[in-house]
Amino acid sequence: MKIYRFSEILNFESEVHATSKAIEDLELILNRFLYESFNNIGVSYLDVEHKSKLQKACYYFNPKRLSLLLRLIMAKNNTVIFHYPFAKGRVFEKILNQRFINRNKVILLVHDIDSLRSNNNQDINKEVQLLNKANGLMLHNLNMEQKLKDNGLTVKNIVNINIFDYLVKDELLKKDNLRKFSRRIVYAGNLKKSEFINKLGNLRNHQLMFDIYGPFFNENLRKLPYINYHGNLDAEDIVFNLAGSFGLVWDGSSITSCKGRYGEYLRYNNPFKASMYIAAQIPLIVWRQSAIAEFVLKHNIGIAVDSLEEIEKIFDTMTELQYNRMYKNIVDLSYKVRSGYFTYNAIKRLMDSN
Repeated sequence: MKIYRFSEILNFESEVHATSKAIEDLELILNRFLYESFNNIGVSYLDVEHKSKLQKACYYFNPKRLSLLLRLIMAKNNTVIFHYPFAKGRVFEKILNQRFINRNKVILLVHDIDSLRSNNNQDINKEVQLLNKANGLMLHNLNMEQKLKDNGLTVKNIVNINIFDYLVKDELLKKDNLRKFSRRIVYAGNLKKSEFINKLGNLRNHQLMFDIYGPFFNENLRKLPYINYHGNLDAEDIVFNLAGSFGLVWDGSSITSCKGRYGEYLRYNNPFKASMYIAAQIPLIVWRQSAIAEFVLKHNIGIAVDSLEEIEKIFDTMTELQYNRMYKNIVDLSYKVRSGYFTYNAIKRLMDSN
């Protein structure tokens, strides 16, 4: 039996995109550790957003791509690994028909479960039906696994990665960049969906300083004395330039809780920004009800809060010794995240039990 993987690498021109970085890192890890076992069935570069119908047709129906799809459809007695969700879902959902599934084993490496963002049971059930076609799944964590099982997931071979890796070149890390306890908090991400940023002015009687990175910054926030905006850096450069003592993992529209479509999703996913902070050796501040909170507290690499208003009181009683312990733990963990340790072990467990 041969092992194949099929991947579509997304190209995003306007901003640093976490999904693109995550998929590219996973591809590099597969190449690095499993190259002898994995014969790539093909990598296609999807760059059709905002293109004309003719340009899209040329992409979808070019000979190389059609040959690639034909090889995939005709695959027999193989294990085929897909990134999930599919870049153009309907095309590949049709490939995963009963004939293909009966002839091959399918492994899905799950980056996101879109239906969990809407938390609509009908949407979740529909997505679970597709996931149930797989022989093996790499999910984020136990919270995600349980939520999907509560909605009908029956796949037996499930491995939770618990934290995504974030590959960077170690030689570029500043060896003398020892972080010290301060009230400087980093937030990096897509600021358009991080509506809570616009409400930081509602925090009362605090001495916090926020260092903000990412696209779609609200220029009106520049007048606030405790906000420094550092621009939008690419996915690798940002790791070497984050300034601060803590990295904030927060989302949604509120500073008192993680609410809304993106905030509630933190209950189930492993945010890639958490991996970025770990790679940059910055202890984390996370929402206590998020799935990632258990990982952060277990490894003592940060703190968990129900509201951003709690941070000031925690800092008031935190000692340099407590911070240094968290920092030492995250430095040790950072090496694993930067080298692909968690992805390698998750996929190895999947393949060994498949």
